[in-house]
Amino acid sequence: MDLEQIQVDPYTKDMSEANLQQVRTSLGIIDQLLPILDDAEHNLKSARNWGFADIFFGDGGGLISGMFKHMKLNSAKNNMDQVQYLMGQLQGELQKIIVPADYRMNLNGFVTFADFFWDGAIVDVYMQYKIMTSLKEVQKLQEKLRLLREKLIDFSKL
Repeated sequence: MDLEQIQVDPYTKDMSEANLQQVRTSLGIIDQLLPILDDAEHNLKSARNWGFADIFFGDGGGLISGMFKHMKLNSAKNNMDQVQYLMGQLQGELQKIIVPADYRMNLNGFVTFADFFWDGAIVDVYMQYKIMTSLKEVQKLQEKLRLLREKLIDFSKL
């Protein structure tokens, strides 16, 4: 459902009950999404910090910092799997709003293996780039959902 397609009676300015229910359902999904995205952001920031430690400590502390970094990345991936599911539900509610369909974290298995096996600066820097890119995408999605939430609240007040 496109926000412009929400049916409002021009004389009474009342929204149809079906559309109002769709807006409420959408708001509920957004309210579920935002805390999960907050968790994903926290996990990615932590992974980013462990990634810096992995780069700076190199061989000695690299294995331990690399292990913690990947634990945080796995947690963020689990968060993003939940986001993927809820985004599908939200897109079903808001059929014509363009919602990015795939916000899954795609961290190649080979890159994870290479990060541990060849614990070197090039692989570590590449992983850091992937973490930073994922973090920026999560933050963009959070902002889009907050704006959508505000618009839906405004429409439900009509």
